[in-house]
Amino acid sequence: MKKTLSCALFAAALALPALPAMAQSIEGILIEPRHPTTSDRIRLTVVEDGSCPLGLQQPVYEPATGSVVLHAEALTCPPPLPDPHPLHRTFEIGPLPAGPHFAEVRVAGFPGLDWRELFEVAPDTGQLGLQDDRFQVSVHWSNPHDGSSGAGHARQLTRDSGAFWFFSQGNLEVTVKILDGRAVNGHWWVFMASMTDLAAEIRIERNDGTFKTYVQAAGANRNFIDVDAFEEGPPPPAADLAPATPPTPRTFEVGAKAGQRSVPGVNQNFIDVNYPGF
Repeated sequence: MKKTLSCALFAAALALPALPAMAQSIEGILIEPRHPTTSDRIRLTVVEDGSCPLGLQQPVYEPATGSVVLHAEALTCPPPLPDPHPLHRTFEIGPLPAGPHFAEVRVAGFPGLDWRELFEVAPDTGQLGLQDDRFQVSVHWSNPHDGSSGAGHARQLTRDSGAFWFFSQGNLEVTVKILDGRAVNGHWWVFMASMTDLAAEIRIERNDGTFKTYVQAAGANRNFIDVDAFEEGPPPPAADLAPATPPTPRTFEVGAKAGQRSVPGVNQNFIDVNYPGF
């Protein structure tokens, strides 16, 4: 019985395809953007060890499996350099439907070299969820010159920050960050930077239904720093050395106003700070 089993295992081993000399090795697949939506084209970067490049083909989408597949051929290469550097090759596909997907490299005849990464595509609702969806941010833009308008497409960057694009996903127009400042003044803080001169209305709604709206007129690039944006609960106890009634900060605006001079050819920002009693 032992002899029969050994012969069967030996025969199975002979049936497996032999790896080519100096076989390739995949180290991973990078997927960008990190949180794609149904409006985004997706970049897949295949990272190889650099010893011997795979024969990669353009990606194809398989609706039945939800997989984005890069078919590849394993090549026989000359001896590699003593210290090969990782090789990055980037491909684009999409937009893709909402839901979970796999990014796969399938090496013909050598399944041991295959690689698979799971990622998810979210519906493009135009909403940016920050601070674990405590806040929902949306942007509406308009161009008075041609009458066009639309909603910004959200791009998640981190837990507390994100951005919006209007016309091209590689051209971000508005960035938003919300920080927890409750330990300082009992409020959530809002920071926004505009990289467009179109008219824009940025709405931020908290999960209790309260909201604030920030407006940029056409032709006037405006940034906002609002450290009184959303109050939540009683403010923390004041430190022993803190003044009894500290001045309350208001919304900061960055951008030139009427009467402020700018120097041609020089990038300038103007910050107006308004404190009560000053």
